[in-house]
Amino acid sequence: MPSYNKIARIHDVALSTAQKAIGVLRDEGLVQSINGQATYVIATTPHNHTDVVGMFTDLNRRIDTLEKTVRDLQKIMNPRTREPARSNRSQHG
Repeated sequence: MPSYNKIARIHDVALSTAQKAIGVLRDEGLVQSINGQATYVIATTPHNHTDVVGMFTDLNRRIDTLEKTVRDLQKIMNPRTREPARSNRSQHG
């Protein structure tokens, strides 16, 4: 990888920002720094990457559940006014 100074210059950021960015990549297992030499890319996927497909699958499941709940509630509501359906029992006692 380029040096911290070169990364800072290329991206027009402070040197400390470039160092922090490389630190994040190191923490994610994407790069390895060898003191006094260089930083090397060692992976293209973080070790602790989030299961995005799993997140979307779970989100879709939750949306399906919410949609079913809304449909069930709409069946209870009067379809014309969206007010609660009135009971068939007489209101007079």
